[in-house]
Amino acid sequence: MGFKERRTDAEATLRAARSAAVDGRAPPPRALESDGYAFLLADVDLQVSILGRPIGPVELSMSELRGKLQACAGAPPYRTEAASEAYTYPLLLCGFDGQVTEAYLFAGSDGPMLGGDEAKRPDWPRVIAALEAALSRIDAVDYEDKVYDPDAEAWIYYGVRGGESFEEAVEGEDPPEWAD
Repeated sequence: MGFKERRTDAEATLRAARSAAVDGRAPPPRALESDGYAFLLADVDLQVSILGRPIGPVELSMSELRGKLQACAGAPPYRTEAASEAYTYPLLLCGFDGQVTEAYLFAGSDGPMLGGDEAKRPDWPRVIAALEAALSRIDAVDYEDKVYDPDAEAWIYYGVRGGESFEEAVEGEDPPEWAD
């Protein structure tokens, strides 16, 4: 299947997520819906741009956001051990107007954010509110990971255990032996 077909399928999934909400059905896999907006956590094969600017914060911890996204779409398609760019999930979104827009969720130095092209939509605050509402209905899955924060000169161990998010800092440039 070529790129155009994958993109057409993804847009059909977004429309299905919006109509599922109206009909009281669960959204398709990898899709979320709330308040008239549909979100599809995209695979890398959809070539959704993760270049752009931060649009606004997502009111979840770095650990909790990733646990919820991982419950919906699996491990992040992009991750590093740098605190400034710990992980990124590309997504497509569709609002009331039917316009499909590329965006991405990421954990960066300022915490969890929604990023994208600010000029593409006039309703980003409503998009973020709908996304947060959709995420509030998802239970985070357990996982563990680490990032290095050069400003704190510490490794940050983060994740979800037993449904509870955690973040622990361990000072030093090298991870402790127990962390391997």
